[in-house]
Amino acid sequence: MNWWPGPGWGPWDTLTDAGYIVTDDPRNLHPPCVWFQIDAAEVVGVCKVQFEVVAHVVAPGPDHADAHKWMWTGPVPLLLPAATEPAQAADLDGYPTVQIRLQHVVGSQP
Repeated sequence: MNWWPGPGWGPWDTLTDAGYIVTDDPRNLHPPCVWFQIDAAEVVGVCKVQFEVVAHVVAPGPDHADAHKWMWTGPVPLLLPAATEPAQAADLDGYPTVQIRLQHVVGSQP
């Protein structure tokens, strides 16, 4: 498994398999898309790190009539099974966005 939430990580693969654009680099934001960002990391064992990841589900555009419908009926339900907190609505540079917190644990105990 990847140390970084990316290809090979369940939520990432679920979205890409469903045809959604996924990125981990804010320079590659091309709405509509999902942007994964590590928010925090904590050592949880000798050889384990637990990452708090925020999935930013960015809607097609601020003037898109079905932006919220696209988010809440498309990528958001695919991420909810892995969510650690309720989804939060927000805006990202004027684009309607839903933020979902997820955990990603890497490593193993010796």
